Amino acid sequence: MANAPDRDAITRRLAEIVDELAALPDGPSSERFALLTERDALRAQARSAVASADDDRSTESLEAELTELTHRRRSLVRSRGGYVMGDSADSAGRIGASLTAMKGRTGAPTELERLNVRISHIEDVLAKRSEPSDP
Repeated sequence: MANAPDRDAITRRLAEIVDELAALPDGPSSERFALLTERDALRAQARSAVASADDDRSTESLEAELTELTHRRRSLVRSRGGYVMGDSADSAGRIGASLTAMKGRTGAPTELERLNVRISHIEDVLAKRSEPSDP
């Protein structure tokens, strides 16, 4: 993977694609299709880069990261419980509730979603390692 772009370059290009897509007029177009195709390819490349990086890590290291991410997710869910379960009344009142709702409609992954994806990936890697090998 010496010639593959690093994760920072992939992330930068993905951000550029988001901006370019937002600048396009609504509706299908060849430019939109090309950008979406490139975005999907970059996402796959990023997934394989993360997967190969995890292959070289020790089980103990992955388990430690999994524990830390699980704790972070639990803390995040607890801290947001009042906002989600409440009657749209947070310390910022209606404006805060409106901003929270708008954030949910942007389509951008939240920290919780990113944590869930990473936790799931680590669990998959650890599950593969614990499977018995075929003789």
